[in-house]
Amino acid sequence: MFSVYADDKLFYSPRLLDERYAITEPQATLELNKAGSFTFNLPSINPMYSSLKKLKTIITIREDDEVLWKGRVLNDAKDFYNTKAVTCEGELAFLNDIQYEPHDYSKKGIKMGEYFKKLIEHYASECSEERMIKLGNVRGAFTDVLIYPKTTDYTNVWNLISGNLIGASTGKVGKDEVDLSDYDRYLYIRREKGVSYIDFVDDIGKASSQIIEFGKNLLDLSEYVDASNVYTQIIPLGKADSKGKRVDIKLVNGGKNYLQSDSAIALFGKIQKSVIWEDVTNRNTLKANGQRMLDKAVEMAIKITIRAFDLHRINVNTDKIEFGDKVHVVSLPHEISSDFLCSKIVFTLDNLENTEYTFGLDFETMSGSFASYKRTYQYKMESALEIGNQNAQDLLDAMTRMDSLQTQVDGSISSWFYPGVPTAENYPAVEWTTPEAKHAHIGDLYYDKSTGIGYRWTENSGNYYWDVIEDKQVQQALADASRAQSTADGKVRCFSTQPYPPYEVGDLWSQGSGGDLLKCTHDRAQGDGFQSSDWIPACKYTDDTKAIEAGKTATDYIKDGAGGIQVGPNGSSNVTMTDEGLVFNGIRNLVPLWENADPTSGMAAGTVICSDGRLASYAAIAIGCQEYYTSPFDSASTDGGLIQYTIVVLNGKEARCSYIWDYPRARKVTANKKGITFGSGGYYTTKKLPGLPLYPGSNNEYGAKFNSHNQCCVPVVIYGFL
Repeated sequence: MFSVYADDKLFYSPRLLDERYAITEPQATLELNKAGSFTFNLPSINPMYSSLKKLKTIITIREDDEVLWKGRVLNDAKDFYNTKAVTCEGELAFLNDIQYEPHDYSKKGIKMGEYFKKLIEHYASECSEERMIKLGNVRGAFTDVLIYPKTTDYTNVWNLISGNLIGASTGKVGKDEVDLSDYDRYLYIRREKGVSYIDFVDDIGKASSQIIEFGKNLLDLSEYVDASNVYTQIIPLGKADSKGKRVDIKLVNGGKNYLQSDSAIALFGKIQKSVIWEDVTNRNTLKANGQRMLDKAVEMAIKITIRAFDLHRINVNTDKIEFGDKVHVVSLPHEISSDFLCSKIVFTLDNLENTEYTFGLDFETMSGSFASYKRTYQYKMESALEIGNQNAQDLLDAMTRMDSLQTQVDGSISSWFYPGVPTAENYPAVEWTTPEAKHAHIGDLYYDKSTGIGYRWTENSGNYYWDVIEDKQVQQALADASRAQSTADGKVRCFSTQPYPPYEVGDLWSQGSGGDLLKCTHDRAQGDGFQSSDWIPACKYTDDTKAIEAGKTATDYIKDGAGGIQVGPNGSSNVTMTDEGLVFNGIRNLVPLWENADPTSGMAAGTVICSDGRLASYAAIAIGCQEYYTSPFDSASTDGGLIQYTIVVLNGKEARCSYIWDYPRARKVTANKKGITFGSGGYYTTKKLPGLPLYPGSNNEYGAKFNSHNQCCVPVVIYGFL
C-alpha cells in the first residue's frame, strides 16, 4: 500500500476515504546511476494543492513503513480544470545544487574511490539538512583504478560524478591501461533510520529467490540488443615492440591468439573484435583482461524490459523483487534463462499490475549513445487450434487457455498429437538429428492422446527433452485441440504472423484481434512462395435459432457496468448483440483517453501523444479541436470556441482534423495503436473553398493558400472507440 507525503504531510493514500486526498496517474521511477522521477496529477481540491513549491518541497513515497522514493518537486503545469501535472526528481538530483572547486589530477591521477569520497564529503558539508546525503559504502575493483580529472571552473558535484566516474571509459591500474566497461559500478541511494546514504559499489541488492517466469508472473517482454557493442570472439593485444609487433596470448592459450564465448556465438554468430592494452606486456595479464572483457560483452549488449507481477504482493512468504536485486528470468519460448540485475523499476502506484522491471543496465548512461535495434516479442500467442466443426465458443475458450503459450521467432510453434509418451528417441524428436534442429523446435507441444498428458520440448544445459506441462489450462487447451483434430494423429502448426512455406493442410493462421482465424487448404514446400488462396476461414457459425433467442434474452438482462462493456438492444450502448454477432458502436466509458493541459499554447508539428500503449484496445478515436489563433467567439486567445470533433481510424494512414470557422482551419494527423502524431496546424486564406477537400500544406486552384500556425485547430481532448 503506497502513500505520498509532501514535507512529511500526507496528501495521498488509498486508505483515506476523503476524496480530496486523491491524485491521478501516479508513477514513480527508480533507476541505477540516475536520479529517477515521480509524476502525478494533483486536483485543485487536494489540501496540498497550493503548498507544493518548485525545487523546495520534499516528496516522499512510502510503501507501508518503507521509503520507496524520495525527491523534490521540479515543475508543474495547470490544465483547463486547474489540475496540476507535477514532475518530481529523485534525491541524486540534489547533487546538482553544490559546486566543487577547480582541481587538477591530470599528472598523478587519483583513485576513483578516493575521488568519490572527496566529492560526497564536500556535498554533505555544504548542503541543507533536508537534502542531506551522507557518504555510504564505496567498494569494488574499480575503486583502485586511477583516473585523471581536471577542471578549471567550479562544477556541480553531480556533473563531476557522472562525467568522471560513471561516464569514465579508461583508467590505469599500476602502469596498465584498463577499459572501465569491464568494471561494474553502481550509484545507489540507501536509507537507514531515516538517513540517506549514497553507495558507489560493484554490486547491490541480493539474489532474489523469486523467479520471473513465462506463463506465471511474466506479463510482457521487450529485448533490446545493442548491435554496435556485440562481439563473441576477442583478440587481446598488448604493448608493441620496436618493430611494431604487439604482445599476444598464443603462448599461454594453446597457440590461439583469440578467446571466444561458445554461448554467445550460438546466439549471435562469430563476431570478432581486437582490443589493445598499450602498456600490458605480461601475457597472462593480457589473457585475463581479454577474458573479463569477453565475459561482459553479451551482458553489456542486452537489456530486457518486462512487465511482471511481484508475487510477494499476494504471498508474503515469496521473496520480494527489489531495486538492485539479481533475479532469474525464465522464458523458454524466448530462449531466456539467466540472472539479470534489476536496474530500473517503474511503479504505477494505483495499478501495480502495470509495474515494469528493467533487467540489465542501460549502457547509454555509461558509455554514450549507441545505434541500437529493437526486437520486441509479444507474449500473447494469437494463434489457435484446428477446430473442424467445433462451435465458435469452444474455439474461443481454447484460444484463451493458450495465452500462456508463445510462438517462436519464426512466428510458428508446432503441436503434435499422437498416442504414447514422447521421448528424444521416438517420433517426432528422433528426426531432429542436429543441435540446430533440436534448438529450432524449443517450445513445441506434444499431446499424448492415450493419457491426456501434455509435454513441451525443452533445453537445459545443452540437453533436450520433453518436459511435462504442469499448467492445467494449457493441458486443457491441448485436449480441446486434440478433439478438434481433423486427422486421427499428426500435428498442427499455429502461425501468429503471415505463414511462409513449408506449411501443410490443416495448419492454422491467427491474424490477431483485428483479423480472422484461417485454415490451410494446400500444401506448400520450403522455397515456394506464400499464396493467400491457400488459406480459408476456419470458423463457421451455424444457423442456430436457439442461440439467436439466447442472444436476445441476454440483451434484455445485461446492464451497464462500471468499467465493463455495456450490452443493449437498441444500439445506443457500447455493444449491441444481434443474430449476426456483436456490434461495437460506442465511445468506451465516456472517459477521455487524453486531454490537453495547455491548449492555448497550441501544438507544434511533430508532437506525439498516447504512445504508452493506451490505444491498444481501440479501433478509432474522436479528436476534439478548438481554435486559439483567432477565437471564434472572442478576440482573446484563451477562448477556444466550441469543440469540433473528427473521427480518425487507427490505421496509420494520414488524415485531417478540421475546424470550420471564417477561414477554415486544419491539421494533419496520423494515428495507429502505438501513438498519435500531429502535423502543423494552419488556416486557409479564403472563406470560400470550392473543390474541397483541402489538406494542410496544399494550395487550392481557387487561390486558397495554407498558412501554418500552431494555435490553429488545436487538439484538446481524445475519446476512444471500441
